[in-house]
Amino acid sequence: MKDKKIIVLAVLTPLAIIALASTFSFETPAAAKKNSQNQNTNQTNQPGNEQTVGQNQEKAQPKQERKENQEEIRQRNCQNIQSKIQNRINRYENYNSQNRNRFHYLKTRLEKFTADLKARDYDVSQIEQDLKILDEKIQKLNNACEEFINQLKQAQDYSCNKSREEFKNSLNRSVNNIPGIHQYLADIKNFYKDTIRPDILTLRNQKSTLKNQSKDQEPAQKQ
Repeated sequence: MKDKKIIVLAVLTPLAIIALASTFSFETPAAAKKNSQNQNTNQTNQPGNEQTVGQNQEKAQPKQERKENQEEIRQRNCQNIQSKIQNRINRYENYNSQNRNRFHYLKTRLEKFTADLKARDYDVSQIEQDLKILDEKIQKLNNACEEFINQLKQAQDYSCNKSREEFKNSLNRSVNNIPGIHQYLADIKNFYKDTIRPDILTLRNQKSTLKNQSKDQEPAQKQ
């Protein structure tokens, strides 16, 4: 009886081992790697794996959509450039307007001063000549300022409608006018200081001379 139990155990033990082994997966390394890749592919296609799907969709973003994003960035940059140029235009238009008003006031006062002296028989020919030259210098300054502002406006238009090189050249042309404007302004100030003021002082001396002449004539008239 004891020998029968041993025989039964000897038979049952391999069967039990086979049954137990069937619950495990024994694979070669190559087969295991292939199965792992298949599992990853299946997981990617599963609806629950949203992060992986989103990454794939991002990579597959249409070229048209990317192009639209680049155009949107370009338009935003253009608007920023145009805004900066407009601020500069406003500043120089205000600057030009102030110069016009200041020099118009100076010219008006000199013309009135000259007319008053001329009505009193003063020799104002030199001052009248100075006023003509001053008017020419003021006109040159105004023209230079207007040209500068117009070129700035052109550069503002080129910032979005022309190539980068055309915009750069247009902006440089406007900036190159600034030294000329400063020169015209300095020329007017120097002309007033070195020419007009000395001529006004000469008229004052002429006024004193006229007074002395009139005093000298009074005794002769009384005699």
